[in-house]
Amino acid sequence: MSEVKKIISWSDFKAMVELGNLRIQIKNEGAWGYDIYAFNGPSQIIETSLDSETNPADLADFNANFLADVNSNENKVLTTTDSDGANLIRVKTTKTGWHFEPRSLDFYSSKLNSLYNCKDNGAGIDDGTDYSDASLKFYNASNTELVQGGSETDIVFQTRLDAGCVKTTLDWQSTYDFDIIGGSLQLKNEPTDRAYLWCVIAPDIAENLGGSVPYFAGGINLQFFKAGSSMSFDGRGIKSFQYDPVYNSNKVRFIIKHKLGEQLGLQIMIDQFKA
Repeated sequence: MSEVKKIISWSDFKAMVELGNLRIQIKNEGAWGYDIYAFNGPSQIIETSLDSETNPADLADFNANFLADVNSNENKVLTTTDSDGANLIRVKTTKTGWHFEPRSLDFYSSKLNSLYNCKDNGAGIDDGTDYSDASLKFYNASNTELVQGGSETDIVFQTRLDAGCVKTTLDWQSTYDFDIIGGSLQLKNEPTDRAYLWCVIAPDIAENLGGSVPYFAGGINLQFFKAGSSMSFDGRGIKSFQYDPVYNSNKVRFIIKHKLGEQLGLQIMIDQFKA
């Protein structure tokens, strides 16, 4: 794309420099004043003239508040180089103050209390505080959720899951804003029959309203993968998710359809940037 020059007033030039943290360069100078410029992005150069006769107040402002910094950077290369003179590329990937913090969730299909979603603040494996932002649900062949009764013991309910569960879902909804990059899935044991995995974003919102977006369209047949194997997914860019407790637009649902009562171990890693 060709560069576009834009001649503007000193007040507009100064505002754009301060807003965009642009570096001022001197083009011409003399007893009369200066012609100065700055790159406003890769395709636009902004310019202005400071003349002692035409705009002495602007020239005085520049001399008092900008000249010293300009002289320290005048006509220097605008990119950082190493000792060989090669440009160092430092592309900013996330927001200021954010960091890379992958999130892990592991569980077994058809298995009660198998979701692990703990912080590292406890002494033992199960002593950490639960993040409380993920949940497992189980369904039978009629797509009816299998729920543990109030007086039903874990053993009795697990027996019902063994005999009736054909679909397990994991819902994860962060309580913070994040940028997702991609993720990975690791399979602990091989399915004894066909088993498919889907991922749906904003499952509580109808598709015609922009929700229920499939990330694994068509499903992934887990029977094609060996025990211990992993799959990585890279969106080749980031997608921002804002915390939304009203419409749940940041909810992520993983759906596994499997053989009756089968317990498939899965670990899901979510690559993200967050504050």
